[in-house]
Amino acid sequence: MANDADTGSNSVKSYKLSPNEYFSLDVQSGGQHSESAELVLQKSLDREKQSIIRLTLTALDGGKPARSESRHRGNNSDRKVDYEEHTAYDIRVQARDRGTPSRSVHGKVLVEVTDVNDNIPEIIITSLMSPVKENAEIGTVVALVTVTDKDGGNNGLTRAKILGVVPFKLKLNYKNYYSLTVDGPLDRESVSQYNVTIIATDEGTPPLSSTSVIPVHISDVNDNAPLFSESMINAYVKENSAVGATIFTITAVDPDIGENAKVTYSSLDGISKSIPITSIVNINSETGDIVSLQSFNFEELKTFQFKVQATDSGVPPLSSNVTVNVFILDENDNSPSILAPYSEHGSVNSESIPYSAEAGYFVAKIRAVDADSGYNALLSYHLSEPKGNNLFRIGTSTGEIRTKRRMSDNDLKTHPWWCWFLITENPP
Repeated sequence: MANDADTGSNSVKSYKLSPNEYFSLDVQSGGQHSESAELVLQKSLDREKQSIIRLTLTALDGGKPARSESRHRGNNSDRKVDYEEHTAYDIRVQARDRGTPSRSVHGKVLVEVTDVNDNIPEIIITSLMSPVKENAEIGTVVALVTVTDKDGGNNGLTRAKILGVVPFKLKLNYKNYYSLTVDGPLDRESVSQYNVTIIATDEGTPPLSSTSVIPVHISDVNDNAPLFSESMINAYVKENSAVGATIFTITAVDPDIGENAKVTYSSLDGISKSIPITSIVNINSETGDIVSLQSFNFEELKTFQFKVQATDSGVPPLSSNVTVNVFILDENDNSPSILAPYSEHGSVNSESIPYSAEAGYFVAKIRAVDADSGYNALLSYHLSEPKGNNLFRIGTSTGEIRTKRRMSDNDLKTHPWWCWFLITENPP
């Protein structure tokens, strides 16, 4: 029997079978302008001669113009009962007696198919808004999800939820339509992608379920300023170093990505002894190299301080500062200077001592200074006398000249001596 969605005279009115020698049509009227057709065998079949017979059945409606549909059939086809395709079958039956002539009657059997839970729920992602910005507000829609089940009744009723702990939730909009929304703070620097697993379960017995994984990528926003490893940096440079020498390379790290993580450097105003910092050093904006613009003299400038700012390229840009202390390291570039009264180079000074002076008698004290610092300015004193005299000694650290013994008749009345100095790097 053919079905026609139209009614009345526009419904099915007749059937037509393609010409063949084995079968004919017996068209029966079902009332209410409905027609049904039965396939009647006219001749015995022989499978060994012909295993397949192809027939074309055409159903025509009573509309103007008439519309038709043809179906092709083979005698070896199988029919599977599937509730999802047909919930019921309308079967025409015939009862015939063996009288002469034979008489028959027709009837109709309605077979209703009972559903079983043989279809799993289907999860369909109808829209995915990915990536999601890491500053997305709670409630932001990430995806639209539809859950369907081909079964009927309770077997076709479904419920869906998210597996695991993620900053998202599944919100039911209407019947089987859901929205996947943001339900917590996102931080790309901590987690850049979530694989959200959705499970849908029907209410059949036993219940069937299916899962679907939605990859949600988190996009970066400029929410991190560049970071220095320390709040204060100490850099050291030797005095007399060449102009253009790199004093220190400063580095800041930005945990964002792309332009949000691209860092440039600049020096902020700083003054050392009324000298602008820009006349002392320069900083390479790309590499962070701090380069000297002059040769330093420890005796004139021992230290100076300035700030460096690191700025990213985000919109709006974020920045942070660090304080840089530069210490000039002393070099041994100054000779000792003798203080008065023995300060004039090549001058002759005289000291008188009594002839009866005992050993250890104080004669004079030599004082000297060195403009350097530390070990470079630590002085030791040494005395040089004519060979054989051996009458005086000098304190290596005090510069005090004293007699080593009492004078004898053999000693000269006048004793010339010279004092010289040794700068020691590692004093005892």
